[in-house]
Amino acid sequence: MLNFQVLWDSIDVNKTTTDVSILNRSIITPGNNILVNNTGGDLNIISSDSILNGATKLVSGTTTLKLSENTIWNMKDDSVVTHLTNSDSIINLSYDDGQTFTQGKTLTVKGNYVGNNGQLNIRTVLGDDKSATDRLIVEGNTSGSTTVYVKNAGGSGAATLNGIELITVNGDESPADAFR
Repeated sequence: MLNFQVLWDSIDVNKTTTDVSILNRSIITPGNNILVNNTGGDLNIISSDSILNGATKLVSGTTTLKLSENTIWNMKDDSVVTHLTNSDSIINLSYDDGQTFTQGKTLTVKGNYVGNNGQLNIRTVLGDDKSATDRLIVEGNTSGSTTVYVKNAGGSGAATLNGIELITVNGDESPADAFR
């Protein structure tokens, strides 16, 4: 169990099963902006009432991330996890650092996504079909519900043919109200 204010290195896993609990208002801010670097193990992270700053990298193995009780995840770069649960927590796909928004961040969930009253904050340039935007891609199924907030990161609007795709679910099951 981790219970501290700042961790300056990422959680690196390379060949074992590792369980990590981040609890009680811990704040994780790795100096290299890589929160998790999984190159071949099975990593299970439970975070409750904490702040996570950084990206998750998955080369091989599995990373299961369970966010609960007002955890905030500020993604600093594209991220990949195997399974993701967002219970009463907030995921900021691109952290608003005051910089000009030129490219969005993508969160890819290789397996299933579970939303239990979670929140997903997305930034997008409100323009045409090719506008820069944050994205969530779920390769598996979704369940539960997540509220999605979209913040205009520039752009005054433009006609679209297909719209600006924010969320893609490739699995067989996804309730109509999974993302609202």
